[in-house]
Amino acid sequence: MTPSNTHTRNTHLSKESEQSQINKAQARYRREASDAAAAFMQFWRKTKEESTVPTKYKELMQLAIVLVQHCRPCINLHTQICVQVGCTRAEILDAANIALAMGGGPVFEYIGYLMQALDEFDPPKEAT
Repeated sequence: MTPSNTHTRNTHLSKESEQSQINKAQARYRREASDAAAAFMQFWRKTKEESTVPTKYKELMQLAIVLVQHCRPCINLHTQICVQVGCTRAEILDAANIALAMGGGPVFEYIGYLMQALDEFDPPKEAT
């Protein structure tokens, strides 16, 4: 295995491990602060429902926001959801450009995480 392949494999494993740790910690929070956690999750799910703003656009907005907020696990999650709801690579990159315009240099650093997620989830380049 070449060094770059080893690095890619280790990065992927460490990302999975990091997400697993986050998921376990969130589960503990849900048990220890169940009322607040349940209220938040109910609200969060409600915002995801189809409304005057189509789900696809809501996800693109959420992706831009998590880029500006520098939330690594959120970038991965919302990139995956964007692909699931039919966003193209071009649309996702356009949302990233808006985040970059609003957040500047720090967002530029986090776009690297977005590009990794795009490689992993492989959305279509353009609408078919």
